Amino acid sequence: MKFSYLRRKSGFAVRFVFLSMTLLFAACSQQTQPSSPIDTQLTGQADPAKLATEKWQAGIKIKDKPQTQDYKDLLLKRSKISLGKSKELSPREKDKDKKDKVLETGSLSTQVANKPLIMAHYMPWFQTPEESGYWGIHWTMNNCNPEVQDSTGRRQICSHHYPLIGPYDSSDPDLLEYHAMLMKLSGIDGVLIDWYGTQNAFDWPTLRDATEKIMTTFDRYGLKYAIVYEDKTIEAALYFNLIQNGIAAAHTDLQYLEANVFNRPNYLHINNQPLLLNFGPVHFSQASDWNSIFAGLSTNPKYQGLWAVSGLSDQFFSWVYDDSQFLPWFYGVSQNNNWNLSIGEAYPMFDDYYFEGGWGDNLFELTSQNKTLFSTTFQQALSGGADIIQLVTWNDFGEGTDIEPSIENGYQYLTEVQAFSGVSFDQQDLEAATEFYFLRKRLASDGLGLRSSESITSALLSGDNARAESLMAKLK
Repeated sequence: MKFSYLRRKSGFAVRFVFLSMTLLFAACSQQTQPSSPIDTQLTGQADPAKLATEKWQAGIKIKDKPQTQDYKDLLLKRSKISLGKSKELSPREKDKDKKDKVLETGSLSTQVANKPLIMAHYMPWFQTPEESGYWGIHWTMNNCNPEVQDSTGRRQICSHHYPLIGPYDSSDPDLLEYHAMLMKLSGIDGVLIDWYGTQNAFDWPTLRDATEKIMTTFDRYGLKYAIVYEDKTIEAALYFNLIQNGIAAAHTDLQYLEANVFNRPNYLHINNQPLLLNFGPVHFSQASDWNSIFAGLSTNPKYQGLWAVSGLSDQFFSWVYDDSQFLPWFYGVSQNNNWNLSIGEAYPMFDDYYFEGGWGDNLFELTSQNKTLFSTTFQQALSGGADIIQLVTWNDFGEGTDIEPSIENGYQYLTEVQAFSGVSFDQQDLEAATEFYFLRKRLASDGLGLRSSESITSALLSGDNARAESLMAKLK
């Protein structure tokens, strides 16, 4: 399999989120929530967007409308991927009930494959007052108020884990530099970014802008990236009368990606095709739909979803399910069917905050097995011959799958990635990057000179901690 990265000749994200929900959740909460500029952001938008917001809010207030409640669960809960089901079935569970087996399964090989790409699943959906003017819904859900702090200064956020640097904004330049540096020091090759399309409604423009900033920063660090499309945005846009033609809207999304994203210097290509993952399909389940969506593109993407689409792709990427047999089955299927792109995974646990946060029932729970599950699933991916190992996830704090440094887990997961990837860095280097992040924040009011910033970054990435510490000491 050939990986390539398209470069210009001249050089050079079960849920998606609505800002409109913040106002509703604030009204329902037992605590006083920080204000969110929803009305301001909606002012001047097209009437369909306003009507969609009103319909959404009114529908949720009516408790005898199960369909609207089901949509709320689908759109807000990241790992909920279908309407009308309380339990999400893995592809293995779906397949075993079929009379005609499409997939050939077999035993898992114990041979370690060539070194795979390590890509972190990355969420662009966090906001803070300092950067965006409000606390985003993924910190607050329905019941949390980050303005409330305990005696240690820890803010009240809707997560079982607390980021080591505290709750942050996905558009913060300092945050993106920090994340990029941590990934380089850990041997992570890049990110798979959740992406919500081009409709100018709800908070989708905010997430789209954050994604642009993420890619621009990661370009400077030589990190790769690819898009994880959310075709359930089309499902919602139709439900709220934002669009009339789902295929046309998705086609517009793909045209945007081709013109603005697929041609970026570090976008991940597989055999000269831009990789496009889909967290579904939720709305488009037929190959004919996707053929229409891709029509007119200069190059069709290399498509994979959470399950196969007959006639389009018989390959799919793995995800976290409440199914202990899924991963051995997945790697057996990919090997015995000679997939040309096997996207496996490593994950630390699954411990969502939905019930505590006021977002209905929890989905399921997978314990960390005394913090060994991440290493176990990583090794399974290596033994299973994965071409890409997706780290699920970098920062989904709402579902507890985060591997980013946190108060509860420290740097454990990143040091394990360091060991798997074979980089020469260690925890001390990660700690130095965190120190640099806090230094930049402390000096933000005075301004940290670009030359000093680049010099410290260069020292850290070259493993020269002594020089980095010396440069930082001069700025303290």
